[in-house]
Amino acid sequence: MDWKESKILVTLGLVLGLFLKYTEGLSCYQCNVFIRGTPWPCNSNKGMRKVDDCHACLKTYTRTYLHNTFFDEILTSYESRVCVKDRDYVKAAGCHPLTIDSGYMKRCFCFDDYCNTSGRPAVSFLAFGVCAVMTIARLWLL
Repeated sequence: MDWKESKILVTLGLVLGLFLKYTEGLSCYQCNVFIRGTPWPCNSNKGMRKVDDCHACLKTYTRTYLHNTFFDEILTSYESRVCVKDRDYVKAAGCHPLTIDSGYMKRCFCFDDYCNTSGRPAVSFLAFGVCAVMTIARLWLL
């Protein structure tokens, strides 16, 4: 096999790898939800649960007023992370606000592995694709 044929095989392997990465199920974090009737808080000793085979990752922010008594309101804030397995529930990537009578909710959908974590951003599929294209271009120029 000559050098040109090996370049073609490497290129096909990278493209196939990108395709497989894009089509397989996502892995997401899940916390501040109830799992089999048991609460799974983000800040517990269990930490965030990793879930596979998701269609999307979701992070929700909820701020609402709880009415304890007639004139007493308490502002609460809540953040949760969820693996979305129902395709009908999935929205476009990004945050989607929803205002309700007693508060506000923002649902943020993303489509990269573990992208619903807090803190550091996840490496996106687009960044991975750009790196792969640059590697392929370098191989062709050598």
